[in-house]
Amino acid sequence: MNGIAWMVRHMANVQPVKHKRARTEYVSAAKDMQIERLLKTGEYRTCEIADICSVDDDQVRKRKQKMQKAGVL
Repeated sequence: MNGIAWMVRHMANVQPVKHKRARTEYVSAAKDMQIERLLKTGEYRTCEIADICSVDDDQVRKRKQKMQKAGVL
């Protein structure tokens, strides 16, 4: 697979996330799904989920708010 095709496939699977430090970090869809699974269990706190998934606490809070608005949690 050439470099351009790989880049197109890779960029389709990530989404930009803004943080307080004014930097853009890319979090894959797989990490989002992992965050959702851990939130659904209800066994972990926000900071523990952030450590497990290697993301910022804000990312976990935003995902939790989206799930609460959707009625999943």
